[in-house]
Amino acid sequence: MPLVGRLDDAVEGQIVDAALALLDADGLDQLSMRQVARSLDTTAATAAATARDYLAALPGERFPNLVALAGHFADADADQQFELLLDIFVAGLAQRASP
Repeated sequence: MPLVGRLDDAVEGQIVDAALALLDADGLDQLSMRQVARSLDTTAATAAATARDYLAALPGERFPNLVALAGHFADADADQQFELLLDIFVAGLAQRASP
């Protein structure tokens, strides 16, 4: 399954489902972009490029910090990229859960 270009809802759902399944199976300490990519039959580099492109395609006026971070993905290894996106995802969930 190619993960190139902007994520559509189906691909995004597959990534989230794969990450949650791995999280349940192995725990947070063992979760990595390589594992998620492997479970989706792709490479960590492809998954990281997809994430970078997805962030860069967000509307800059609404998500200026995420758009600004997109370019830094080239300087980080796959695990650092995954950790950053996971931190952003968890922070977003926490913000939505707050009353």
